Amino acid sequence: MLFVGNVAIYAAFPFLFAYQKSPAREVSFYVYIAVLLVLGGFFGGVYAFPLSPTISVSGGNVLYGAFMMSIILLLIVEHNLRVIRNLVWMVVVVTIFESVLSRFFTLILSHDNISNPYGVNVEVFDVSIWVMVLGSLLILSELVLVLFVFEKLKQHIRRLP
Repeated sequence: MLFVGNVAIYAAFPFLFAYQKSPAREVSFYVYIAVLLVLGGFFGGVYAFPLSPTISVSGGNVLYGAFMMSIILLLIVEHNLRVIRNLVWMVVVVTIFESVLSRFFTLILSHDNISNPYGVNVEVFDVSIWVMVLGSLLILSELVLVLFVFEKLKQHIRRLP
């Protein structure tokens, strides 16, 4: 039930944004998508939802699904493919931000004078940088695929009588 509730919360925001007026709507979508990217990069792997005793869904997958749904809804509502270009820049900037922040945490936690009361392994942040970069590359490839599909659909619709 927690999984369904979490999916409903992530799905509700884009639908609420879709009913806003034009300038605020686009800004709201971009802010929400940026928050999803940051949360997905940092906390996506931390929490999981058990669906059965042997199967669980990563929180990163839930955030990623909300991210892709928000992008498609933003494209449909805005009727403008320049949104993809803006999203590509957003993914690149957020990935750089998360990588720098993870590297910063690595440097802080590996310093001798910093106490680590919870015993957080420093290598977690080093490994997560590469995972975030890989995830960003996958997101970018999917944005290009979405752009291609929408362009083909637009061409097909224009050829209809």
